[in-house]
Amino acid sequence: MQNVVFRTQKGNFGGVGFIILNRPEKMNAISYAMFMDITKQLLEWRDTTSIQCVVIESSSSECFCAGGDLQELFIRREQTDLLTKYFFDEYRLIKLLSEYPKPIISILDGYTMGGGVGLGMHVKYPFITQKFIFAMPETLIGLFPDVGGRYLLANLPCHVGFYLALTSSKIDCQQAEQIGLINYKIDCHPKDFKNQLLKSNTIEELESFCQTFQVSDSHQHFDEINKIDKIFSKDNMEDIISELHTDNSVWSQQVLQVLSRCSPLSLKITLMAMGIAKDQKLEDCLFTDYRIVNRMLMNPDFFEGVRAKIIDKDSAPVWTRNVLEQISQQDVFSFFAPLEREIVWI
Repeated sequence: MQNVVFRTQKGNFGGVGFIILNRPEKMNAISYAMFMDITKQLLEWRDTTSIQCVVIESSSSECFCAGGDLQELFIRREQTDLLTKYFFDEYRLIKLLSEYPKPIISILDGYTMGGGVGLGMHVKYPFITQKFIFAMPETLIGLFPDVGGRYLLANLPCHVGFYLALTSSKIDCQQAEQIGLINYKIDCHPKDFKNQLLKSNTIEELESFCQTFQVSDSHQHFDEINKIDKIFSKDNMEDIISELHTDNSVWSQQVLQVLSRCSPLSLKITLMAMGIAKDQKLEDCLFTDYRIVNRMLMNPDFFEGVRAKIIDKDSAPVWTRNVLEQISQQDVFSFFAPLEREIVWI
């Protein structure tokens, strides 16, 4: 069975290229081969005049994409050069998706997490469905919210993006709409949406059709939004933890429990990276992501987190440093320092 299916279909306005993630048994976890196949096909369609737009979707109605293939990365954990190339090519694909000269429509039906966010949420028209579930769960595995996820989260209102990045929390379609994470939503079945899309007579008509699904700011917010804004606006993790202890509500105790399972190093790196992202464009975020991930591939916490969550599933990672106070600002800064070989956008 092909992990990614490519097909074309003719609409009234011209051809549509479909990229269909087809690895449901692994929640469409993206392998390196899948990244490369998608990149190759996008470049081919970019230069094919008969293809007027691209649709990215899943063969499963339960999951768009749960992220990168962490099992593959774990198996190849000693092959640092290969792993670096995995992230290098992943980030270049995300940049290609974000700048593609033809409209790209993604249909985010079900779980959209980690690498799935990178693949589906930086295109021109990312559509969520009622089944949409979002998360950037990297702090639980000793990583950080990469793939441009910080670009999406850093400027959300009331520091809710900081909360989501640090706690790896999941949100549903209604919550995503309420906080302004998404711009487009379809309430009908994805098949009906695609059928209607193909009836557009011109690309301009297709884009106007897409705009009719744009969501408006509902001015509603999370439960505990005021607490989130107060607590997750702090500049360091120690103050965030202290504020949660001071609050001492059921909610804050639950958040503390989640944070206690996260890599302390990941938490500190994520908080700094989120602060930087507030002033960055997507390309700049990916550039910084590449610096950080290169250092994290050399740190045991990432693979220990994958082992505990994905491989052995014992949920008992042994982090290199278990106490936030053991990690200095200089330790954190070192993950952001220039690389000998920076990412090159070609």
